[in-house]
Amino acid sequence: MSHRLHWLLLVLFPLLLWVGCNQPATVYPATIRPSIVEAREVKQLEYLINVDDVIEVNVWQNQDVSRDAIVRPDGMISFPLIGEVKAHKRTLRQIDDEITQKLKEYIISPEVTVAIKKFAGEKVIVLGEVVKGGVHKFVGNASLMDIIGEAGGLTRDAKYGNLLIIRGDVLDKPEVVMVNVNDILNGDMRSNVVMYPNDIVYVSSKPIADVARYLRDYVAPVLSTIVSVEFLRTR
Repeated sequence: MSHRLHWLLLVLFPLLLWVGCNQPATVYPATIRPSIVEAREVKQLEYLINVDDVIEVNVWQNQDVSRDAIVRPDGMISFPLIGEVKAHKRTLRQIDDEITQKLKEYIISPEVTVAIKKFAGEKVIVLGEVVKGGVHKFVGNASLMDIIGEAGGLTRDAKYGNLLIIRGDVLDKPEVVMVNVNDILNGDMRSNVVMYPNDIVYVSSKPIADVARYLRDYVAPVLSTIVSVEFLRTR
Protein backbone atom coordinates (compact mmCIF):
# COMPACT_ATOMS: atom_id res chain seq x y z
CA MET A 1 0.00 0.00 0.00
CA SER A 2 1.39 3.39 -1.01
CA HIS A 3 2.03 6.11 1.56
CA ARG A 4 -0.55 8.36 -0.14
CA LEU A 5 -3.29 5.66 -0.11
CA HIS A 6 -2.53 4.88 3.53
CA TRP A 7 -2.90 8.57 4.38
CA LEU A 8 -6.23 8.84 2.53
CA LEU A 9 -7.66 5.86 4.40
CA LEU A 10 -6.65 7.37 7.73
CA VAL A 11 -8.43 10.60 6.82
CA LEU A 12 -11.54 9.20 5.15
CA PHE A 13 -12.36 6.25 7.43
CA PRO A 14 -13.39 8.39 10.46
CA LEU A 15 -15.46 10.60 8.15
CA LEU A 16 -17.29 7.64 6.61
CA LEU A 17 -17.88 6.16 10.06
CA TRP A 18 -19.35 9.44 11.27
CA VAL A 19 -21.67 9.68 8.27
CA GLY A 20 -22.88 6.11 8.74
CA CYS A 21 -23.61 6.64 12.44
CA ASN A 22 -25.55 9.85 11.88
CA GLN A 23 -28.13 8.62 9.40
CA PRO A 24 -31.74 9.02 10.64
CA ALA A 25 -32.72 5.79 12.36
CA THR A 26 -36.12 5.69 10.66
CA VAL A 27 -34.86 5.93 7.07
CA TYR A 28 -34.02 2.66 5.36
CA PRO A 29 -32.66 1.81 1.93
CA ALA A 30 -35.38 -0.04 0.09
CA THR A 31 -33.26 -3.13 -0.40
CA ILE A 32 -33.33 -4.09 3.30
CA ARG A 33 -36.97 -3.50 4.21
CA PRO A 34 -39.08 -6.60 4.95
CA SER A 35 -41.88 -5.34 2.71
CA ILE A 36 -39.68 -5.73 -0.37
CA VAL A 37 -40.53 -8.67 -2.61
CA GLU A 38 -39.55 -9.77 -6.07
CA ALA A 39 -42.11 -8.65 -8.66
CA ARG A 40 -43.10 -12.22 -9.44
CA GLU A 41 -44.02 -12.73 -5.77
CA VAL A 42 -46.32 -9.74 -5.42
CA LYS A 43 -49.50 -11.56 -6.45
CA GLN A 44 -48.58 -14.61 -4.36
CA LEU A 45 -48.75 -12.78 -1.03
CA GLU A 46 -51.59 -13.86 1.23
CA TYR A 47 -54.20 -11.14 1.28
CA LEU A 48 -55.32 -9.82 4.67
CA ILE A 49 -59.05 -9.24 4.94
CA ASN A 50 -60.22 -5.65 5.39
CA VAL A 51 -63.35 -3.98 6.73
CA ASP A 52 -66.13 -3.92 4.10
CA ASP A 53 -64.65 -6.82 2.15
CA VAL A 54 -67.31 -9.37 1.21
CA ILE A 55 -66.40 -12.98 1.96
CA GLU A 56 -68.07 -16.00 0.38
CA VAL A 57 -68.24 -18.96 2.75
CA ASN A 58 -69.36 -22.24 1.21
CA VAL A 59 -70.01 -25.37 3.29
CA TRP A 60 -70.25 -28.38 0.98
CA GLN A 61 -73.70 -30.02 0.95
CA ASN A 62 -74.95 -27.44 3.43
CA GLN A 63 -76.28 -24.62 1.30
CA ASP A 64 -78.60 -23.49 4.08
CA VAL A 65 -75.50 -22.54 6.07
CA SER A 66 -73.38 -21.23 3.19
CA ARG A 67 -73.57 -17.50 2.61
CA ASP A 68 -71.81 -14.22 1.83
CA ALA A 69 -70.64 -12.17 4.78
CA ILE A 70 -69.51 -8.55 4.88
CA VAL A 71 -66.75 -7.60 7.30
CA ARG A 72 -68.25 -5.16 9.76
CA PRO A 73 -66.45 -2.06 11.11
CA ASP A 74 -65.60 -4.06 14.25
CA GLY A 75 -63.72 -6.55 12.05
CA MET A 76 -66.18 -9.40 12.63
CA ILE A 77 -68.53 -11.44 10.44
CA SER A 78 -71.64 -13.29 11.53
CA PHE A 79 -72.08 -16.93 10.55
CA PRO A 80 -74.92 -19.40 11.19
CA LEU A 81 -74.57 -21.84 14.10
CA ILE A 82 -71.21 -20.52 15.30
CA GLY A 83 -71.93 -16.79 15.63
CA GLU A 84 -69.13 -14.23 15.43
CA VAL A 85 -65.82 -14.82 13.64
CA LYS A 86 -62.94 -12.33 13.49
CA ALA A 87 -62.01 -11.56 9.89
CA HIS A 88 -60.17 -8.23 9.83
CA LYS A 89 -56.40 -8.55 9.13
CA ARG A 90 -56.65 -12.34 8.86
CA THR A 91 -56.02 -14.54 5.84
CA LEU A 92 -58.68 -16.63 4.10
CA ARG A 93 -56.94 -19.75 5.37
CA GLN A 94 -57.16 -18.59 8.98
CA ILE A 95 -60.86 -17.82 8.65
CA ASP A 96 -61.47 -21.14 6.89
CA ASP A 97 -59.70 -23.05 9.69
CA GLU A 98 -61.68 -21.32 12.44
CA ILE A 99 -65.07 -21.81 10.78
CA THR A 100 -64.26 -25.44 10.00
CA GLN A 101 -63.21 -26.13 13.58
CA LYS A 102 -66.29 -24.50 15.11
CA LEU A 103 -68.70 -26.17 12.67
CA LYS A 104 -67.50 -29.61 13.80
CA GLU A 105 -69.80 -29.24 16.79
CA TYR A 106 -72.80 -29.16 14.44
CA ILE A 107 -71.76 -30.82 11.15
CA ILE A 108 -69.85 -34.05 10.65
CA SER A 109 -66.56 -33.44 8.83
CA PRO A 110 -67.50 -30.03 7.39
CA GLU A 111 -65.78 -29.05 4.16
CA VAL A 112 -65.48 -25.27 4.10
CA THR A 113 -64.29 -23.00 1.30
CA VAL A 114 -63.71 -19.31 1.96
CA ALA A 115 -63.11 -16.85 -0.87
CA ILE A 116 -63.15 -13.11 -1.52
CA LYS A 117 -66.29 -12.06 -3.34
CA LYS A 118 -65.67 -8.31 -3.31
CA PHE A 119 -62.73 -6.18 -2.24
CA ALA A 120 -63.46 -3.06 -0.24
CA GLY A 121 -60.28 -1.44 -1.52
CA GLU A 122 -57.46 0.45 0.18
CA LYS A 123 -56.17 3.98 -0.22
CA VAL A 124 -52.71 5.40 -0.84
CA ILE A 125 -51.81 9.09 -1.01
CA VAL A 126 -49.50 10.05 -3.90
CA LEU A 127 -47.92 13.52 -3.89
CA GLY A 128 -45.22 15.49 -5.65
CA GLU A 129 -44.05 14.96 -9.22
CA VAL A 130 -46.77 12.65 -10.52
CA VAL A 131 -49.35 13.39 -13.20
CA LYS A 132 -52.40 12.83 -10.96
CA GLY A 133 -51.57 13.50 -7.31
CA GLY A 134 -54.06 12.75 -4.56
CA VAL A 135 -55.74 9.73 -3.00
CA HIS A 136 -55.66 6.55 -5.07
CA LYS A 137 -57.43 3.29 -4.39
CA PHE A 138 -56.15 -0.24 -4.83
CA VAL A 139 -57.44 -3.73 -4.10
CA GLY A 140 -55.60 -6.87 -3.09
CA ASN A 141 -51.83 -6.51 -3.32
CA ALA A 142 -50.28 -3.58 -5.17
CA SER A 143 -46.66 -2.65 -5.79
CA LEU A 144 -45.11 0.81 -5.88
CA MET A 145 -45.09 0.83 -9.68
CA ASP A 146 -48.76 -0.18 -9.74
CA ILE A 147 -49.57 2.90 -7.66
CA ILE A 148 -47.38 5.19 -9.75
CA GLY A 149 -49.25 3.89 -12.79
CA GLU A 150 -52.58 4.74 -11.12
CA ALA A 151 -51.23 8.26 -10.56
CA GLY A 152 -50.50 8.64 -14.26
CA GLY A 153 -46.75 8.17 -13.99
CA LEU A 154 -43.94 10.53 -13.02
CA THR A 155 -43.52 14.03 -14.45
CA ARG A 156 -40.42 15.20 -16.33
CA ASP A 157 -39.32 17.09 -13.18
CA ALA A 158 -39.32 14.00 -10.97
CA LYS A 159 -36.05 12.99 -9.32
CA TYR A 160 -36.15 9.24 -9.88
CA GLY A 161 -33.62 8.62 -7.15
CA ASN A 162 -35.59 10.49 -4.49
CA LEU A 163 -38.95 8.78 -4.05
CA LEU A 164 -40.17 8.44 -0.47
CA ILE A 165 -42.66 5.93 0.94
CA ILE A 166 -43.88 7.17 4.33
CA ARG A 167 -45.70 5.06 6.92
CA GLY A 168 -47.00 6.47 10.17
CA ASP A 169 -47.26 10.06 11.44
CA VAL A 170 -45.24 12.24 9.07
CA LEU A 171 -43.99 14.42 11.94
CA ASP A 172 -43.62 11.79 14.66
CA LYS A 173 -41.03 9.10 13.88
CA PRO A 174 -42.50 7.73 10.65
CA GLU A 175 -41.03 4.77 8.84
CA VAL A 176 -39.55 6.10 5.62
CA VAL A 177 -38.34 4.02 2.69
CA MET A 178 -36.30 5.86 0.05
CA VAL A 179 -36.57 4.25 -3.37
CA ASN A 180 -34.55 4.83 -6.52
CA VAL A 181 -37.00 4.26 -9.37
CA ASN A 182 -34.08 3.90 -11.78
CA ASP A 183 -33.22 0.61 -10.05
CA ILE A 184 -36.69 -0.73 -10.84
CA LEU A 185 -36.57 0.48 -14.43
CA ASN A 186 -33.21 -1.25 -14.81
CA GLY A 187 -34.72 -4.55 -13.71
CA ASP A 188 -33.99 -4.61 -9.96
CA MET A 189 -37.45 -5.50 -8.67
CA ARG A 190 -36.35 -5.62 -5.03
CA SER A 191 -37.17 -1.90 -4.89
CA ASN A 192 -40.71 -2.39 -6.20
CA VAL A 193 -42.12 -2.21 -2.68
CA VAL A 194 -45.45 -3.77 -1.76
CA MET A 195 -47.79 -0.96 -0.69
CA TYR A 196 -49.65 -0.89 2.63
CA PRO A 197 -52.99 0.83 3.28
CA ASN A 198 -52.58 4.57 3.97
CA ASP A 199 -49.00 4.69 2.69
CA ILE A 200 -47.86 8.09 1.43
CA VAL A 201 -45.76 8.20 -1.74
CA TYR A 202 -43.88 11.46 -2.31
CA VAL A 203 -41.91 12.09 -5.49
CA SER A 204 -39.44 14.94 -5.10
CA SER A 205 -38.30 17.43 -7.75
CA LYS A 206 -34.99 17.97 -5.97
CA PRO A 207 -32.32 15.89 -4.20
CA ILE A 208 -33.14 15.10 -0.56
CA ALA A 209 -30.27 15.53 1.87
CA ASP A 210 -32.16 15.74 5.17
CA VAL A 211 -35.23 13.50 5.15
CA ALA A 212 -36.67 14.69 8.47
CA ARG A 213 -36.45 18.32 7.42
CA TYR A 214 -37.91 17.54 4.00
CA LEU A 215 -40.91 15.82 5.60
CA ARG A 216 -41.50 18.82 7.86
CA ASP A 217 -40.98 21.59 5.31
CA TYR A 218 -42.35 20.05 2.11
CA VAL A 219 -44.39 16.88 2.61
CA ALA A 220 -46.45 17.82 5.69
CA PRO A 221 -47.72 21.18 4.29
CA VAL A 222 -48.83 19.56 1.02
CA LEU A 223 -50.39 16.62 2.84
CA SER A 224 -52.39 18.89 5.15
CA THR A 225 -54.30 20.25 2.14
CA ILE A 226 -55.58 16.75 1.30
CA VAL A 227 -56.27 14.96 4.59
CA SER A 228 -57.09 16.01 8.14
CA VAL A 229 -54.69 16.05 11.06
CA GLU A 230 -56.87 13.40 12.72
CA PHE A 231 -56.28 11.08 9.78
CA LEU A 232 -52.53 11.49 10.05
CA ARG A 233 -52.54 10.83 13.80
CA THR A 234 -54.60 7.62 13.51
CA ARG A 235 -52.95 5.94 10.53
